[in-house]
Amino acid sequence: MTRTDEDILLTDSMRQKKMTQADPERGAAERQAHREHLKRMKQYKKKKRRKIIGLVLECVLLLVVCVGLWGINFVDKAFARVTESANNAADNSLPELEPVVPGSASLVVENADGSTEVYYYTVPETEEQTVATDASGDVISPDDVTAPVRTGYSTFAIFGVDSRDSQTLEQWTQGDVVIIVSLNNETKEVRLCSVFRDFAFESNTDGGLDKITDSYSRYGVRHTVEAMNRNFDLNIEDYVVVNWTAVADVIDALDGIDMYLTAAEAEAMGYYVYETQVATHRKYTVKGIPKGADGAYHDDTYHLNGGQALSVARIRKGVGDDYARTARQRTIINLALQKAQTMNLTQLYTIINTVLDNVRISFEKMEVFSLAKDVFKYQISDTSGFPFNRIVFPVATSMIYADTMVSNVTQLHEFLYGDESYSPSSNVKRIDAYQQQAIEYMRSHQ
Repeated sequence: MTRTDEDILLTDSMRQKKMTQADPERGAAERQAHREHLKRMKQYKKKKRRKIIGLVLECVLLLVVCVGLWGINFVDKAFARVTESANNAADNSLPELEPVVPGSASLVVENADGSTEVYYYTVPETEEQTVATDASGDVISPDDVTAPVRTGYSTFAIFGVDSRDSQTLEQWTQGDVVIIVSLNNETKEVRLCSVFRDFAFESNTDGGLDKITDSYSRYGVRHTVEAMNRNFDLNIEDYVVVNWTAVADVIDALDGIDMYLTAAEAEAMGYYVYETQVATHRKYTVKGIPKGADGAYHDDTYHLNGGQALSVARIRKGVGDDYARTARQRTIINLALQKAQTMNLTQLYTIINTVLDNVRISFEKMEVFSLAKDVFKYQISDTSGFPFNRIVFPVATSMIYADTMVSNVTQLHEFLYGDESYSPSSNVKRIDAYQQQAIEYMRSHQ
Protein backbone atom coordinates (compact mmCIF):
# COMPACT_ATOMS: atom_id res chain seq x y z
CA MET A 1 0.00 0.00 0.00
CA THR A 2 1.50 3.29 -1.08
CA ARG A 3 1.55 6.01 1.56
CA THR A 4 0.24 9.39 0.49
CA ASP A 5 1.18 12.80 1.81
CA GLU A 6 -1.99 12.69 3.84
CA ASP A 7 -0.85 9.46 5.50
CA ILE A 8 2.45 11.03 6.54
CA LEU A 9 0.63 13.86 8.25
CA LEU A 10 -1.68 11.52 10.18
CA THR A 11 -0.86 10.41 13.71
CA ASP A 12 -0.82 6.75 14.57
CA SER A 13 -4.20 6.92 16.30
CA MET A 14 -5.76 8.82 13.38
CA ARG A 15 -4.24 6.38 10.89
CA GLN A 16 -5.52 3.40 12.95
CA LYS A 17 -9.01 4.91 13.05
CA LYS A 18 -8.96 5.54 9.33
CA MET A 19 -7.80 2.02 8.60
CA THR A 20 -10.39 0.53 10.93
CA GLN A 21 -13.16 2.48 9.29
CA ALA A 22 -11.88 1.41 5.86
CA ASP A 23 -11.35 -2.27 6.72
CA PRO A 24 -13.14 -3.38 9.91
CA GLU A 25 -11.92 -6.96 9.72
CA ARG A 26 -8.33 -5.98 9.24
CA GLY A 27 -8.55 -3.55 12.13
CA ALA A 28 -9.98 -6.21 14.44
CA ALA A 29 -7.18 -8.61 13.47
CA GLU A 30 -4.49 -6.02 14.17
CA ARG A 31 -6.03 -5.16 17.52
CA GLN A 32 -6.09 -8.86 18.44
CA ALA A 33 -2.47 -9.26 17.33
CA HIS A 34 -1.52 -6.22 19.39
CA ARG A 35 -3.25 -7.58 22.47
CA GLU A 36 -1.48 -10.92 22.09
CA HIS A 37 1.84 -9.13 21.68
CA LEU A 38 1.26 -7.15 24.87
CA LYS A 39 0.30 -10.36 26.67
CA ARG A 40 3.49 -12.10 25.52
CA MET A 41 5.59 -9.11 26.61
CA LYS A 42 3.89 -9.10 30.00
CA GLN A 43 4.55 -12.83 30.45
CA TYR A 44 8.18 -12.35 29.34
CA LYS A 45 8.74 -9.51 31.83
CA LYS A 46 7.07 -11.51 34.60
CA LYS A 47 9.26 -14.54 33.84
CA LYS A 48 12.36 -12.36 33.73
CA ARG A 49 11.43 -10.72 37.04
CA ARG A 50 10.94 -14.14 38.67
CA LYS A 51 14.32 -15.23 37.37
CA ILE A 52 16.04 -12.15 38.81
CA ILE A 53 14.25 -12.56 42.14
CA GLY A 54 15.30 -16.22 42.25
CA LEU A 55 18.94 -15.31 41.56
CA VAL A 56 18.88 -12.66 44.31
CA LEU A 57 17.35 -15.14 46.75
CA GLU A 58 20.03 -17.71 45.93
CA CYS A 59 22.78 -15.10 46.60
CA VAL A 60 21.15 -14.06 49.88
CA LEU A 61 20.83 -17.68 50.96
CA LEU A 62 24.47 -18.36 50.14
CA LEU A 63 25.51 -15.27 52.10
CA VAL A 64 23.40 -16.36 55.09
CA VAL A 65 25.00 -19.80 55.03
CA CYS A 66 28.53 -18.32 54.92
CA VAL A 67 27.79 -15.88 57.75
CA GLY A 68 26.22 -18.68 59.75
CA LEU A 69 29.28 -20.91 59.36
CA TRP A 70 31.59 -18.02 60.30
CA GLY A 71 29.39 -17.17 63.28
CA ILE A 72 29.42 -20.75 64.54
CA ASN A 73 33.21 -20.83 64.27
CA PHE A 74 33.54 -17.43 65.98
CA VAL A 75 31.21 -18.37 68.83
CA ASP A 76 33.05 -21.67 69.28
CA LYS A 77 36.41 -19.93 69.55
CA ALA A 78 35.02 -17.19 71.78
CA PHE A 79 33.45 -19.77 74.08
CA ALA A 80 36.77 -21.60 74.25
CA ARG A 81 38.58 -18.37 75.16
CA VAL A 82 36.02 -17.45 77.79
CA THR A 83 36.17 -20.94 79.25
CA GLU A 84 39.97 -20.86 79.36
CA SER A 85 40.00 -17.39 80.94
CA ALA A 86 37.40 -18.47 83.51
CA ASN A 87 39.40 -21.56 84.36
CA ASN A 88 42.56 -19.52 84.76
CA ALA A 89 40.75 -16.91 86.82
CA ALA A 90 39.42 -19.62 89.11
CA ASP A 91 42.77 -21.42 89.28
CA ASN A 92 45.67 -18.96 89.15
CA SER A 93 48.26 -21.68 89.65
CA LEU A 94 51.13 -21.89 87.19
CA PRO A 95 52.12 -24.89 85.10
CA GLU A 96 55.13 -26.86 86.22
CA LEU A 97 58.39 -25.59 84.78
CA GLU A 98 60.08 -27.79 82.26
CA PRO A 99 63.19 -29.44 83.69
CA VAL A 100 66.52 -28.04 82.55
CA VAL A 101 68.29 -30.51 80.30
CA PRO A 102 71.90 -31.05 81.49
CA GLY A 103 74.23 -28.77 79.60
CA SER A 104 71.41 -26.82 77.92
CA ALA A 105 71.68 -23.66 80.05
CA SER A 106 74.69 -21.41 79.63
CA LEU A 107 76.01 -18.20 81.15
CA VAL A 108 78.06 -15.77 79.06
CA VAL A 109 80.57 -14.03 81.36
CA GLU A 110 82.43 -10.91 80.29
CA ASN A 111 85.92 -10.48 81.72
CA ALA A 112 87.57 -7.16 82.49
CA ASP A 113 89.60 -7.27 79.25
CA GLY A 114 86.45 -7.63 77.16
CA SER A 115 86.83 -11.33 76.43
CA THR A 116 83.99 -13.72 77.15
CA GLU A 117 83.73 -17.20 78.63
CA VAL A 118 80.81 -19.60 78.52
CA TYR A 119 79.79 -21.64 81.57
CA TYR A 120 77.24 -24.44 81.39
CA TYR A 121 74.91 -25.33 84.22
CA THR A 122 73.11 -28.58 84.85
CA VAL A 123 70.46 -29.88 87.21
CA PRO A 124 71.48 -33.23 88.79
CA GLU A 125 69.11 -36.17 89.09
CA THR A 126 68.83 -35.61 92.84
CA GLU A 127 67.32 -32.46 94.28
CA GLU A 128 69.92 -32.07 96.99
CA GLN A 129 72.09 -29.62 95.07
CA THR A 130 72.49 -27.93 91.74
CA VAL A 131 75.92 -28.12 90.17
CA ALA A 132 77.64 -26.16 87.45
CA THR A 133 80.21 -27.24 84.91
CA ASP A 134 82.78 -24.94 83.39
CA ALA A 135 83.80 -24.90 79.73
CA SER A 136 86.12 -27.88 80.24
CA GLY A 137 83.34 -29.99 81.76
CA ASP A 138 84.68 -29.96 85.34
CA VAL A 139 81.95 -29.90 87.96
CA ILE A 140 81.80 -26.88 90.23
CA SER A 141 80.03 -27.50 93.50
CA PRO A 142 78.01 -24.66 95.02
CA ASP A 143 79.66 -25.49 98.34
CA ASP A 144 82.98 -24.48 96.81
CA VAL A 145 81.69 -21.08 95.74
CA THR A 146 82.73 -18.42 98.22
CA ALA A 147 81.70 -14.80 98.25
CA PRO A 148 84.54 -12.39 97.43
CA VAL A 149 85.81 -10.30 100.29
CA ARG A 150 84.50 -6.80 99.71
CA THR A 151 84.42 -3.74 101.89
CA GLY A 152 82.56 -0.48 101.66
CA TYR A 153 79.95 -0.16 98.91
CA SER A 154 79.51 -1.93 95.61
CA THR A 155 77.52 -0.24 92.84
CA PHE A 156 75.72 -2.07 90.05
CA ALA A 157 73.36 -1.11 87.24
CA ILE A 158 70.24 -3.03 86.23
CA PHE A 159 68.88 -2.49 82.73
CA GLY A 160 65.49 -3.74 81.62
CA VAL A 161 65.23 -3.61 77.85
CA ASP A 162 62.17 -3.61 75.61
CA SER A 163 63.33 -6.82 73.94
CA ARG A 164 61.28 -9.96 73.28
CA ASP A 165 64.28 -12.22 72.66
CA SER A 166 67.83 -12.79 73.92
CA GLN A 167 69.59 -11.57 70.77
CA THR A 168 69.10 -7.81 71.24
CA LEU A 169 69.93 -7.34 74.90
CA GLU A 170 72.97 -5.11 74.70
CA GLN A 171 72.08 -2.61 71.95
CA TRP A 172 69.46 -1.64 69.35
CA THR A 173 66.67 -1.82 71.88
CA GLN A 174 65.29 0.78 74.28
CA GLY A 175 66.71 0.72 77.82
CA ASP A 176 63.36 1.51 79.42
CA VAL A 177 64.43 0.42 82.92
CA VAL A 178 67.62 1.86 84.44
CA ILE A 179 68.24 1.20 88.13
CA ILE A 180 71.33 2.04 90.16
CA VAL A 181 71.94 -0.50 92.93
CA SER A 182 74.01 0.32 96.01
CA LEU A 183 75.13 -2.62 98.20
CA ASN A 184 76.68 -2.08 101.62
CA ASN A 185 79.03 -5.07 101.84
CA GLU A 186 79.16 -4.98 105.64
CA THR A 187 75.47 -4.60 106.48
CA LYS A 188 74.10 -6.12 103.20
CA GLU A 189 71.77 -3.11 102.96
CA VAL A 190 70.56 -2.50 99.39
CA ARG A 191 69.25 0.76 97.96
CA LEU A 192 67.65 1.16 94.54
CA CYS A 193 67.44 4.39 92.56
CA SER A 194 65.71 4.43 89.17
CA VAL A 195 66.86 6.86 86.51
CA PHE A 196 63.79 8.06 84.62
CA ARG A 197 63.96 6.88 81.00
CA ASP A 198 63.48 10.43 79.60
CA PHE A 199 66.22 12.00 81.75
CA ALA A 200 68.36 14.48 79.76
CA PHE A 201 71.65 12.64 79.77
CA GLU A 202 75.12 13.48 78.42
CA SER A 203 75.82 10.35 76.45
CA ASN A 204 78.91 11.78 74.71
CA THR A 205 81.28 14.52 75.86
CA ASP A 206 80.19 16.88 73.09
CA GLY A 207 77.74 18.97 75.04
CA GLY A 208 74.70 17.26 73.58
CA LEU A 209 71.91 15.76 75.71
CA ASP A 210 70.05 12.54 74.93
CA LYS A 211 67.41 10.58 76.78
CA ILE A 212 69.14 7.83 78.70
CA THR A 213 66.89 5.22 77.05
CA ASP A 214 68.03 6.43 73.61
CA SER A 215 71.68 6.34 74.70
CA TYR A 216 71.31 2.66 75.49
CA SER A 217 69.73 1.96 72.12
CA ARG A 218 72.34 3.83 70.10
CA TYR A 219 75.56 3.01 71.90
CA GLY A 220 74.94 -0.09 73.99
CA VAL A 221 75.27 -1.09 77.61
CA ARG A 222 79.00 -0.48 78.20
CA HIS A 223 78.90 3.02 76.75
CA THR A 224 75.82 3.84 78.84
CA VAL A 225 77.48 2.58 82.05
CA GLU A 226 80.56 4.71 81.34
CA ALA A 227 78.33 7.73 80.72
CA MET A 228 76.37 7.09 83.94
CA ASN A 229 79.64 7.13 85.90
CA ARG A 230 80.54 10.45 84.26
CA ASN A 231 77.10 12.05 84.75
CA PHE A 232 76.67 10.94 88.36
CA ASP A 233 80.25 10.71 89.69
CA LEU A 234 79.74 7.00 90.31
CA ASN A 235 81.91 3.91 90.07
CA ILE A 236 79.45 1.38 88.66
CA GLU A 237 81.44 -1.83 88.56
CA ASP A 238 79.06 -4.30 86.92
CA TYR A 239 75.72 -4.51 85.20
CA VAL A 240 72.82 -6.88 84.60
CA VAL A 241 70.62 -6.68 81.50
CA VAL A 242 67.28 -8.49 81.48
CA ASN A 243 64.54 -8.72 78.87
CA TRP A 244 60.81 -9.36 79.24
CA THR A 245 61.11 -13.13 79.28
CA ALA A 246 63.73 -13.13 82.04
CA VAL A 247 61.49 -11.08 84.35
CA ALA A 248 58.42 -13.26 83.71
CA ASP A 249 60.44 -16.47 84.14
CA VAL A 250 61.85 -15.35 87.49
CA ILE A 251 58.42 -14.45 88.88
CA ASP A 252 56.98 -17.75 87.64
CA ALA A 253 59.88 -19.70 89.16
CA LEU A 254 59.15 -17.96 92.47
CA ASP A 255 55.53 -19.12 92.14
CA GLY A 256 54.36 -15.52 91.77
CA ILE A 257 54.34 -12.53 94.10
CA ASP A 258 51.64 -10.83 96.16
CA MET A 259 51.43 -7.14 95.26
CA TYR A 260 49.08 -4.35 96.30
CA LEU A 261 47.45 -2.61 93.33
CA THR A 262 45.01 0.23 93.09
CA ALA A 263 41.83 -0.30 91.08
CA ALA A 264 43.28 1.89 88.29
CA GLU A 265 46.49 -0.16 88.18
CA ALA A 266 44.57 -3.44 88.10
CA GLU A 267 42.50 -2.22 85.17
CA ALA A 268 45.48 -0.76 83.27
CA MET A 269 47.42 -4.00 83.63
CA GLY A 270 44.74 -5.80 81.62
CA TYR A 271 45.62 -3.68 78.56
CA TYR A 272 49.14 -5.15 78.45
CA VAL A 273 48.87 -8.68 79.79
CA TYR A 274 47.90 -10.49 76.60
CA GLU A 275 50.68 -8.94 74.50
CA THR A 276 53.15 -9.56 77.31
CA GLN A 277 52.29 -13.22 77.63
CA VAL A 278 52.41 -13.83 73.88
CA ALA A 279 55.80 -12.09 73.60
CA THR A 280 57.26 -14.11 76.49
CA HIS A 281 55.80 -17.42 75.25
CA ARG A 282 53.73 -18.06 78.35
CA LYS A 283 52.07 -21.48 78.44
CA TYR A 284 48.89 -20.03 79.90
CA THR A 285 46.57 -17.13 79.12
CA VAL A 286 45.22 -14.88 81.85
CA LYS A 287 43.21 -11.83 80.76
CA GLY A 288 44.29 -9.59 83.58
CA ILE A 289 42.90 -9.67 87.09
CA PRO A 290 39.31 -10.83 87.67
CA LYS A 291 36.90 -8.08 88.70
CA GLY A 292 35.04 -8.13 91.98
CA ALA A 293 31.50 -9.38 92.52
CA ASP A 294 30.20 -5.90 91.71
CA GLY A 295 31.89 -6.01 88.28
CA ALA A 296 34.56 -3.45 89.20
CA TYR A 297 38.23 -3.44 90.18
CA HIS A 298 39.24 -2.61 93.74
CA ASP A 299 42.32 -1.51 95.66
CA ASP A 300 43.62 -4.82 96.93
CA THR A 301 46.55 -7.23 97.18
CA TYR A 302 46.67 -9.58 94.19
CA HIS A 303 48.69 -12.71 93.50
CA LEU A 304 50.55 -12.07 90.23
CA ASN A 305 52.16 -14.62 87.97
CA GLY A 306 55.06 -13.81 85.66
CA GLY A 307 53.02 -12.39 82.80
CA GLN A 308 50.89 -10.28 85.12
CA ALA A 309 53.85 -8.94 87.14
CA LEU A 310 55.67 -7.98 83.94
CA SER A 311 52.52 -6.21 82.71
CA VAL A 312 52.31 -4.25 85.97
CA ALA A 313 55.95 -3.23 85.46
CA ARG A 314 55.01 -1.87 82.01
CA ILE A 315 51.93 0.25 82.76
CA ARG A 316 52.61 3.96 82.59
CA LYS A 317 50.09 6.31 80.95
CA GLY A 318 47.19 7.32 83.15
CA VAL A 319 48.58 5.69 86.30
CA GLY A 320 51.42 7.97 87.34
CA ASP A 321 53.46 7.92 84.13
CA ASP A 322 57.11 6.89 84.36
CA TYR A 323 57.48 8.14 87.94
CA ALA A 324 54.94 5.67 89.31
CA ARG A 325 56.02 2.97 86.86
CA THR A 326 59.60 3.00 88.14
CA ALA A 327 58.26 2.80 91.71
CA ARG A 328 56.22 -0.28 90.77
CA GLN A 329 59.30 -1.84 89.17
CA ARG A 330 61.30 -1.37 92.37
CA THR A 331 58.43 -2.83 94.38
CA ILE A 332 58.41 -5.92 92.16
CA ILE A 333 62.17 -6.36 92.69
CA ASN A 334 61.71 -6.06 96.45
CA LEU A 335 58.86 -8.58 96.51
CA ALA A 336 60.84 -10.98 94.33
CA LEU A 337 63.82 -10.72 96.71
CA GLN A 338 61.60 -11.40 99.71
CA LYS A 339 60.12 -14.45 97.95
CA ALA A 340 63.59 -15.70 96.99
CA GLN A 341 64.65 -15.52 100.62
CA THR A 342 62.05 -18.17 101.47
CA MET A 343 63.74 -20.70 99.18
CA ASN A 344 66.88 -22.78 99.52
CA LEU A 345 70.06 -22.40 97.53
CA THR A 346 69.25 -25.33 95.25
CA GLN A 347 65.98 -23.71 94.21
CA LEU A 348 67.71 -20.36 93.61
CA TYR A 349 70.33 -21.98 91.38
CA THR A 350 67.54 -23.62 89.42
CA ILE A 351 65.95 -20.20 88.90
CA ILE A 352 69.27 -18.87 87.64
CA ASN A 353 69.39 -21.72 85.15
CA THR A 354 65.88 -20.82 84.00
CA VAL A 355 66.74 -17.24 82.99
CA LEU A 356 70.31 -17.49 81.76
CA ASP A 357 69.46 -17.24 78.06
CA ASN A 358 67.61 -13.96 78.58
CA VAL A 359 70.20 -12.21 80.77
CA ARG A 360 73.53 -10.50 80.12
CA ILE A 361 75.90 -9.88 83.02
CA SER A 362 79.40 -8.46 83.39
CA PHE A 363 80.33 -10.29 86.59
CA GLU A 364 83.61 -12.13 86.77
CA LYS A 365 83.22 -15.88 86.34
CA MET A 366 81.29 -17.50 89.19
CA GLU A 367 80.53 -14.30 91.07
CA VAL A 368 76.88 -14.63 90.12
CA PHE A 369 76.69 -17.71 92.36
CA SER A 370 78.50 -15.99 95.21
CA LEU A 371 75.97 -13.16 95.06
CA ALA A 372 73.14 -15.70 95.07
CA LYS A 373 74.55 -17.34 98.21
CA ASP A 374 74.25 -14.03 100.07
CA VAL A 375 70.68 -13.34 98.92
CA PHE A 376 69.35 -14.40 102.34
CA LYS A 377 71.22 -11.49 103.94
CA TYR A 378 70.18 -8.72 101.58
CA GLN A 379 67.59 -6.17 102.62
CA ILE A 380 66.28 -3.36 100.42
CA SER A 381 66.05 -0.48 102.85
CA ASP A 382 64.92 2.31 100.52
CA THR A 383 64.17 3.15 96.89
CA SER A 384 63.82 6.38 94.94
CA GLY A 385 63.99 7.94 91.48
CA PHE A 386 66.43 10.34 89.78
CA PRO A 387 66.32 13.27 89.38
CA PHE A 388 64.83 13.94 92.80
CA ASN A 389 63.83 17.49 91.81
CA ARG A 390 62.96 17.75 88.13
CA ILE A 391 61.76 20.07 85.40
CA VAL A 392 59.68 18.64 82.53
CA PHE A 393 58.78 20.12 79.15
CA PRO A 394 56.29 17.59 77.78
CA VAL A 395 55.19 19.48 74.68
CA ALA A 396 58.56 19.72 72.93
CA THR A 397 61.23 17.10 73.66
CA SER A 398 59.44 15.44 76.61
CA MET A 399 62.83 15.33 78.31
CA ILE A 400 63.22 15.37 82.08
CA TYR A 401 65.83 17.77 83.45
CA ALA A 402 67.31 18.03 86.92
CA ASP A 403 66.55 21.44 88.39
CA THR A 404 70.31 21.45 88.97
CA MET A 405 72.65 18.50 88.44
CA VAL A 406 74.88 19.65 91.29
CA SER A 407 72.14 19.43 93.92
CA ASN A 408 70.58 16.24 92.54
CA VAL A 409 73.84 14.31 92.19
CA THR A 410 74.78 15.41 95.71
CA GLN A 411 71.47 14.05 96.96
CA LEU A 412 72.06 10.84 94.97
CA HIS A 413 75.35 10.20 96.79
CA GLU A 414 73.68 10.84 100.13
CA PHE A 415 70.90 8.40 99.20
CA LEU A 416 73.12 5.61 97.89
CA TYR A 417 76.04 5.83 100.31
CA GLY A 418 75.04 8.16 103.13
CA ASP A 419 77.91 10.38 101.97
CA GLU A 420 77.43 13.90 103.25
CA SER A 421 80.98 14.95 102.35
CA TYR A 422 80.61 14.46 98.62
CA SER A 423 81.62 17.36 96.38
CA PRO A 424 80.52 17.40 92.71
CA SER A 425 83.26 16.99 90.11
CA SER A 426 83.98 19.25 87.15
CA ASN A 427 82.10 16.78 84.93
CA VAL A 428 78.90 17.18 86.94
CA LYS A 429 79.27 20.98 86.92
CA ARG A 430 79.86 21.01 83.16
CA ILE A 431 76.80 18.83 82.50
CA ASP A 432 74.80 21.04 84.88
CA ALA A 433 75.72 24.05 82.72
CA TYR A 434 74.51 22.24 79.58
CA GLN A 435 71.23 21.36 81.24
CA GLN A 436 70.68 24.93 82.46
CA GLN A 437 71.19 26.21 78.91
CA ALA A 438 68.66 23.68 77.63
CA ILE A 439 66.17 24.63 80.35
CA GLU A 440 66.45 28.35 79.58
CA TYR A 441 66.04 27.69 75.86
CA MET A 442 62.93 25.58 76.46
CA ARG A 443 61.41 28.21 78.76
CA SER A 444 61.99 30.95 76.19
CA HIS A 445 60.23 28.94 73.47
CA GLN A 446 57.15 27.81 75.38
